[in-house]
Amino acid sequence: MKVGLVALTNMNQIPIENGNEYSSMDDEDLVKRIQKAENTEECLSELIDRHSGLCIDMINAFISKNYNDSLRQELIKEKDYQIYSTALKFDETKGSKFSTYLGNEIKWKCLNIYNKNKKRKTVAVEDGVIEYFN
Repeated sequence: MKVGLVALTNMNQIPIENGNEYSSMDDEDLVKRIQKAENTEECLSELIDRHSGLCIDMINAFISKNYNDSLRQELIKEKDYQIYSTALKFDETKGSKFSTYLGNEIKWKCLNIYNKNKKRKTVAVEDGVIEYFN
């Protein structure tokens, strides 16, 4: 049994068991294992647990609910794949942390989609709706 955090209850220390062996590893070690295809599912699951909030916050910051809620929801559904693809591309020798690299990847994806959709115009006609690029 691995022992992790300590909870204080009535001045008694009670050890709390960690969820798994990967919860004590740092992001860079998890990414290395994913890149080497060693225990990929477990390592990816740990990264997703750690960074889902960051991804959702970044998506909400760059794609507002008023602008395009369906696009925002689609990006949120793709966050797990985005974390995986970012882990495969991450290079720790460049001097950044994984969370910073992931945040930048999400930001650029959101901005590219926003700019692409900004050029799209929607016009209502008798037969339905027509979308065209400006």
